[in-house]
Amino acid sequence: MHAATSSVATRLTAHVDDCCSGSLPDEAACAGYARDGWIVLKGAMRPDCVAAFRAEILAVVASRNLPDSYVAMAQEYLAGGYLDRWINSPQLRGIASTLLTGAAHRYMQFTAVKGPQQGSFGFHQDNNYTHLRAAGDFRWGLNCWLALDPMREANGTLRVVSGTHRSGVVTWRDSAVNTGHREVAADPTRWTDLIMEPGDLCIFDRNTVHGSGSNRTTKPRVAYAVQFHRADAEAFFDERWELLTTRPRWSTTSVVQLTDQAQRTE
Repeated sequence: MHAATSSVATRLTAHVDDCCSGSLPDEAACAGYARDGWIVLKGAMRPDCVAAFRAEILAVVASRNLPDSYVAMAQEYLAGGYLDRWINSPQLRGIASTLLTGAAHRYMQFTAVKGPQQGSFGFHQDNNYTHLRAAGDFRWGLNCWLALDPMREANGTLRVVSGTHRSGVVTWRDSAVNTGHREVAADPTRWTDLIMEPGDLCIFDRNTVHGSGSNRTTKPRVAYAVQFHRADAEAFFDERWELLTTRPRWSTTSVVQLTDQAQRTE
């Protein structure tokens, strides 16, 4: 990992229209999400936005000193760019609100880039990190994971374990391979490798067990994640429960200049 000593400025391009082209989940999609803890919405990003969005993600990763990391995860995004269009998309928020059965609030966003010839990322739940909770069933936190490359088993596509969201937070362990990350204590024996095309969107519950396989190709596997929570969701951090609408866990606003230090999130 190389270090930089100065901040990185990137030219901004103004975009005001919505990159999200997908319709809201219908009754069948909502039922599938409730049953399995995940769904895939085909063509959720407009095709004309995909290439520029992918290039912007890789530029952010390079600027943040993460190009050779195991899985590059950077939260920052520039105002006025394609990431800004997607992250703050009213349509994307509408998709999340439909599945959360209530108004969605953004929790965090980050790049999900797996470099060429890099290994698998262990099975985990997002709730193995910062623990979120709310009244009622599981519909209070989710992850919108956008494919920017063809996702296949060979390049380390997303893996999901159906139905695991109904078990709540399971026992986890510190990863022996991915420093600073966590894995479920009992490795799944069955899962689904998601076959996705650029612009497809996988949405999964915060308690759905998921991971990714090895990228055995010579190109990076590029994706982007935006997480949402319901208005009544609380998070446990700094040794206490906090309502996320009162005290957000992460910054979700854009910046006009990227910082120069590597950043990893959950």
